[in-house]
Amino acid sequence: MSSNSIHTVPRLITAILVSSILSCSVAWAAPPLDAASVKSKIQKLGINHYLCVKESNGIQLQGRILSVNDQSFQMQLGNQPQPAEIQYADVRALQNLGWTRGKVIVALVGIGAVAGTAAYGFVHVHTLENQPLQQPALP
Repeated sequence: MSSNSIHTVPRLITAILVSSILSCSVAWAAPPLDAASVKSKIQKLGINHYLCVKESNGIQLQGRILSVNDQSFQMQLGNQPQPAEIQYADVRALQNLGWTRGKVIVALVGIGAVAGTAAYGFVHVHTLENQPLQQPALP
């Protein structure tokens, strides 16, 4: 095995991890939502799901869905004792704060890459320690 191929695997894993981290942090701009699409998304997420809501007046709310009604839904905001009722027509953007399938896949790939790199390092160090020292060859 040449010295270039030894360093290729950790560099490749590093490149994959950096690209996955950067791709997760990019925010995608979405067009404003209408009341029907907001209602269907809220119903799909379900009760006790965490999300961030941006209203048409610019206020952003983070919390847990408590109930879903015909014209509105209720969210528990932080440590507030009273739930906030939000009209579907007032919502301009939704952000899912829970674990989506994509987030789970990225986390598992990252954990696997770290475990694989650690195993490679342990095996590499072990094989170097068990090789006998040899005298350099004279020209």
